[in-house]
Formats: sequence, structure tokens, C-alpha cells
Amino acid sequence: MGIAKRSDRRPWNPDEDTKLAELAPHFGLTQLAKRMKRSVNSVNVRMKRLGLKKADRADRYTPTGTL
Repeated sequence: MGIAKRSDRRPWNPDEDTKLAELAPHFGLTQLAKRMKRSVNSVNVRMKRLGLKKADRADRYTPTGTL
């Protein structure tokens, strides 16, 4: 099937979990991945496992009818 585990995998440690929890409310997945030096998928899966919510990006858009 072509599916194989990568040889460069490294487990998450408690310090990284703490850092992720602190940064998650403020940054999107791409920025989090860059700051954590992890893949976007790795960060997304870890956030789900820790029960963390993604940053609310609603502030980036103009609300309807307020132009």
C-alpha cells in the first residue's frame, strides 16, 4: 500500500505539551507547527489528544453589515 512509518519520528514531551497549550489559543496550525518544529498534522493530532481548541480566527474577518 505504500504506507510506512517515518524513521525520524520523535515523541512529544511534557514541556512541548505545555508550550503547545500556551500557544494554541493565539496561533493557527501552520504557525504552531513552525514554532514547535513539527508538522501541521502532528500538531493537529496532538491538540486533539490533549483536548485543546484551535485559535478563533473570527477576528480576521469584517462582520456582515458593518462596512
